[in-house]
Parts: sequence; structure tokens; C-alpha cells
Amino acid sequence: MLAPKPSEPKPKRPKRDNGKATTKPKTEGFIAQLANASGPTVRARLGPIVTKALLDTGNLYRPAISEDLFLKLPKEYQKLRPLAKGQTCPTANADDVGMTVLGELETPIPLKLANCKTMFKVTPVVLQGLSHPFNLGWDYMSAKCIDPIPSENVVKIQGRSYNLFSEEGKVKFGVHLVGAVTVPPMSETYTWAQLAKNRKTKKPPTDLIATLRSKGCLLSGATKFQHDYNLSTWSEVVHKPNENGMFRVGLINTTAEPIKVKAQALYGHVEPMLGSTTEGGLCLLHPPGPEDFHHTTPEEKSTVSSWTQDPSTPEEPEWMVGPTTTANREQRVKFLCKKMSLDDCDALQTPTDRVQAISLVLKYWTVFSWNGLISKTDLVTHTIDLYPGASVARVRHRIINPVMEESLFEQLKEWQKNDIIEKSTSEWNAPLVPVQKPSGKIRWCVDYRLLNERTVKDTHPIGSCLDSLSRLSRSRVYSVIDGEGAFHSLPVDPKSRHLTAFSSPFGVFQFKYMPFGLVNAPASYARLVRRVLDGISWRIALPYLDDTLIHSQSLEEHFDHLEMVLQAFEKANMKLGPTKCALFRTRVKFLGHRISKEGVAVDEKICSGC
Repeated sequence: MLAPKPSEPKPKRPKRDNGKATTKPKTEGFIAQLANASGPTVRARLGPIVTKALLDTGNLYRPAISEDLFLKLPKEYQKLRPLAKGQTCPTANADDVGMTVLGELETPIPLKLANCKTMFKVTPVVLQGLSHPFNLGWDYMSAKCIDPIPSENVVKIQGRSYNLFSEEGKVKFGVHLVGAVTVPPMSETYTWAQLAKNRKTKKPPTDLIATLRSKGCLLSGATKFQHDYNLSTWSEVVHKPNENGMFRVGLINTTAEPIKVKAQALYGHVEPMLGSTTEGGLCLLHPPGPEDFHHTTPEEKSTVSSWTQDPSTPEEPEWMVGPTTTANREQRVKFLCKKMSLDDCDALQTPTDRVQAISLVLKYWTVFSWNGLISKTDLVTHTIDLYPGASVARVRHRIINPVMEESLFEQLKEWQKNDIIEKSTSEWNAPLVPVQKPSGKIRWCVDYRLLNERTVKDTHPIGSCLDSLSRLSRSRVYSVIDGEGAFHSLPVDPKSRHLTAFSSPFGVFQFKYMPFGLVNAPASYARLVRRVLDGISWRIALPYLDDTLIHSQSLEEHFDHLEMVLQAFEKANMKLGPTKCALFRTRVKFLGHRISKEGVAVDEKICSGC
């Protein structure tokens, strides 16, 4: 079996998955399996021959062509330079003896990929039994800056994106704008697009319209359209055309200038749905009527759009609402034992201790956010002060991976539900960034680096981790509480809100309450917590941003200390996340450390990750 020479270092190959780099698979050194090889393909012109090139990131051998394709090449390229006698190329199938290498082309052959204007040269080997006509290996792609991104259905060639061939069995149809349209600055506009017309009838095929209307279709904006016009399109929505084969489509302009789009511009493509039109939680857009055709402009007032309303949100049961009474006490006690794991509070040694702990939590029931709603306070307002003469920070809208759009849609609904964001027509703009949590869920952040560079820095201290840990001597009982919503509890000064604007496939928004990512956000939140706990000594509570550790030398003392802190949060109208709180414990985790009467130690999980 032929493998890379031991003396040659094996290249570190980033394999793309949903647009993110991952580690190299164990099939290193193999060409894609001999039979039924699959992967991203792109249109290729090899000399005068038009074919498909398989962008095989698992091929660390070299570019290869099939015997059939070799025989179709012009005679000047049908000369092979023999390699080692009996040389074979290994495949991904361990039981396979490999493919016979017939030789390599003596003369490099010109290669063009997709619509890229660059003319490459390639000297492939000819493999007997290769399933694809042309297999382009990773080493060659890496050297020529060819980067396939299947999750976005594009290949980046020298920094520019080009469409891949669609998957086998899927047929895509072009969708063109019906007329010219002008998209105002910082606005979203809706217009009409129509299926590509038949050259003879000058109309979209009636049978295709009937199929799409009955089964629905997946509508995706074209990458080239977004690049050419500097506009954002719908990334991927399930849609249905009207009887004339027309779709109502959206355009988002995040620049400060109006953008004109010519008639018949290729907006994107549609492909028929093979299964349920709502599979995977996608929302089916039914064909609109003329009365639904409109666009928003900066002059229009900000309103709550229909997509942000969630009528399915259940109401809280009566026993959850309001202060604790004789009528709701029993249900709340059962709920507390399950929700906050009060049975695991190892500092509670006797039934009397347990009853006293439950009574304390019931007394301050309204301090905890049982329904997930974020608390709001007016003790501190976050203001963004810019350096004199600072220019507008406006970043072009970044395309969101379609796989993540559902997560973003839910996040925007949640922010709107809690009145954290509002529609924006600001000339400022920052892009969204998805960050994966350890649990696998996506946290949506905003990239405010340009805004932060223009912001006057706040020098208020946020606290010292080491200083807090050094103050825990002689403590035996601990409780850790966590603010619900954290930064989102602080209102943003109305004069600063336009600076927080960000763009999404669903529109442009700005924050009414402080977002994560602002350079002075930690200082503002630390100022808020200091004000909430004003008058409470560090010998009782140690705050660090949204986490607060209450520590005491005895359980009796701890009841008093915890009540003082809960009372302070209640007075400030600050909510706590019940599932994030750990009450009445002899061992807790705080700021990446394990705290107990024995002392302070680094969390084992952090050490294991080093």
C-alpha cells in the first residue's frame, strides 16, 4: 500500500464542519473509498474537458483522475510518466488492496474551478477504478487556497466563495427578482422574486409551480448575490410560491447608503421538499397576497414584529405567583425540594434545620426567577462614552450558518420577550457571533470590538478572585447565588442604545438592557452589585460579578447572613436563578475553586482540562 513518506511531515488538515475547523480523522493518507465515494464537488474544466471535481479532504496522497477521464484528454496530455512498479493507492476500506496507479501526466494540465478566473496547473496521477472522474487532494487544495465549506454549500477559492454542486438527487431552480428595487440604509425590504422562466413560453413551468405549491420548497439566498450587492438575504426558509411562481423574499441593508438592485438579478435557488415541510422545526411561509408587500424604513417607528410573539408560552400556575400563603405552601415545599435540591444541602443536619431553610426560601420566594424572566433594576444605568471625534463603527453583516438560524431565532424571541432588545435604524452595526457552551448549546454574542476601541474605559474595580478566596478562613457553611440574566438587568442609557445595534437575518436590533461584550459592562455590573450589597460586610458576602458567595462559621449564623443578602436583592428588585444557586452547603464551587472547611483547592475539572 502506498502511504506518505515517513520523512515527510503530515500536514495538519482542518476539516470543515458547519464552518468550524475540526481535528483530522483517522483515515489520514487515504483517498475517499473506492466505491460510492461522496463529498463536496465543484464544476471543473480540466484542459478542454468539463467535469466535476471531488474536493476530497481525506485524500492526502495527490490529485487523481480516473482512467475514463484520462482517455478523453487531448493527445498532448495522454502521456504518462510511470511511477514505482506495482504501486497502488490505499483506500478508506481496510479490506481493499488499493487502486493501481497507472502513472502521472508528463505535462501539467490547465485547471479552472467554478467561475474562478484563476488558471491553475495540475499534474494528477491516473488511478484504475477511481469512482469519481477527478479527485482533488487536500495537499493541492491547501497549497492553492481552495477551502470547501459543505455546511454553507460553497468553496472558497483564494478568499472568494463559489457555489458547490448540489447533493445527488436534489435539483435546484433559480429565483430572480421581478423588478428593480432600492433598499434604504439600515432597513429590511420585502420584494417579489419569480422562478426562472421557460425560454419558449416565457413563463415558469406550470408543473414545477404545482409541485412546489403542494410540497413546499427550501428557498436559499445566493452567496454571489450577497457579495455583489452587499445585501443580506434569507439564508434558508421553507416557502411556497403563489400561482404565478412568485415568492415574497427579504433583503437587509446594514450599510449607511441605499443599495439598488437591478431587475432579474438572481436572488437564490429553491429545491423541492422531499419530506414534511415543517421537519426540523422550520417555519413554512405561505404565499402572501399583495396587501402583505411592504418594506420598513428608518422613518418607521419601532414595533414588536409578529415573529417575536410566542403565544404558546404557558402561564404560571396560581400557586407560583405572589407571596407564600397557607394555600400554596405545601405545593411550593414539594417544588423547592425538587427544583433546588434542598435534600442535598449537607449543612442541614436535623429536620428542624431543614424546616428553617425551607421557610427562609419561601419567605423570599419572589426573589427567585421561577419562570426564567430577567429582573430589571434602575439602581445603575449603563452609559457608553465615546472618545471625542470617534468615527462610526459599522461592520458588514456576517452570514449566519443556516444550521444555527433556529437557535438565533429562539434567542431573539427570548430577548424580545424579556424586553431586552428593540428594532433599530442606527448607522452603527456589529455582527453576531455564535459561541458553543460546554453543554452543546449556542450562546449568541455580539462582536463589539470596534465600538470598544472608541469607548472611554471605566476604571471601577470588578473584584479580585484571589482577594475573595483569601477571606474565607474559619468559614464552615456556604451558599452561592447567581443573578438571573446578569448583565441584562441593567438598562442602557437611551442616548447610548443606538451604539449597540447589531444585524441578523431577521432584522436590525439594539439593546435596551446591557449586553455582554461591551468593554465597560463588567465594571457597570460590579458597581450595581456593590450598590445592592451596600452595608453588608465582606465577612458575610463576597460578590464577583453575577456570583455571590455567602459564608459563615455556623449554620445559625448562616441563616441570618443569607436572609440579609436575600433582603438586599429583594429591595433592589434583582432576581436570582434558582437552578444556579447552591444553598446551605459545606462544600461549594466558586470562581473555579472548591471551597470547604478544609480550605481552597482548584476545581478538578479545570485541572483535568489542562
